[in-house]
Amino acid sequence: MIRLPVIALLALTACSAASQPPETASALPQPAMTPVERGHAFAEARCSACHAITPQGISPNPESPPFAAV
Repeated sequence: MIRLPVIALLALTACSAASQPPETASALPQPAMTPVERGHAFAEARCSACHAITPQGISPNPESPPFAAV
């Protein structure tokens, strides 16, 4: 009688482990970014909707100056 609950528990544990998603590349540790890379990523995420963040870029919003002018 004890075997049935043990077998059921083992089966549930195996099914649970099999249903876990595989580790993806984004879950792996990423190399640290340099301060310049972090700054560029920040500007791209927060500022590029209105300002040009590259020297040759044109601001998406004509009233917002590019970073080169700031």
